[in-house]
Amino acid sequence: MKITKSLTLLFLFFACNNISPKDTTINSGINKADSGSEKASNNDPSSELLDYLKSYKNKVSFDTTIELTGNKLRLQVVHYCTFDSAIKVPEKYVDIYKINNFTTHDFNSSIKLFKNDTLTLDTIIRKNDFDKCLPGNLRSYGVLLFPNIRVDSGFLNVDYSISIPLTDVGIGVTLALKGSRYEAICR
Repeated sequence: MKITKSLTLLFLFFACNNISPKDTTINSGINKADSGSEKASNNDPSSELLDYLKSYKNKVSFDTTIELTGNKLRLQVVHYCTFDSAIKVPEKYVDIYKINNFTTHDFNSSIKLFKNDTLTLDTIIRKNDFDKCLPGNLRSYGVLLFPNIRVDSGFLNVDYSISIPLTDVGIGVTLALKGSRYEAICR
């Protein structure tokens, strides 16, 4: 059974084009305390890894309209994986998964803001829009995740986490939408 699970993990890795065989070694990664259960526990690193890999195909979309300061504002956000294999997370962050490193992808957000039915902002938000907020490890290995829309001080904001995949290392950042421009805010 361990071999079947290991082969399944290998297939998923290569099918998602997120690692290459020459730079990553995968050990079984199966929780030996599993008591023979076919299903991975919620705390099983291999289950967390598979969940993250599945997130590549999940676009997050918001299309919302609100009235703010006497204006009708419509915000469209599409957050997506770029499938660029641009980030190589080193072993010190992913050794719990029994891998030497983890090649993954950036995520971006397409943002359109309409004010009274007139398009005022049409842009792509990338991690590097927040470079001023990022320490070196997040600049090198972090990805833009978890967009969340909120209103604050009369502006529409999009909050994000910039985190190193498969870890709890990250920070929160905010994109303040100000008509035809936006401002990256460190939190």
